[in-house]
Amino acid sequence: MYRIAEIVSHIVVEGEPQTVYGIRIESDEGCAAVENISTQRAAVATLRRRMRAGRLSPLHLRDVVEDWLAEENG
Repeated sequence: MYRIAEIVSHIVVEGEPQTVYGIRIESDEGCAAVENISTQRAAVATLRRRMRAGRLSPLHLRDVVEDWLAEENG
């Protein structure tokens, strides 16, 4: 089985509540999660779709998220 899900968290930044999104992958290889990737749900959803299309291994989740964040933040 391969499943990739959105993680929704709520944090407070400078006194204001924020909703942040993360990704969790479960497969026969194991499971991994990265929380608090972005406050932009659409961006995380796009990243999640790319991961699903490539059947990303949970072993590589953190590296892919770090690369994506570096690319997004230029």
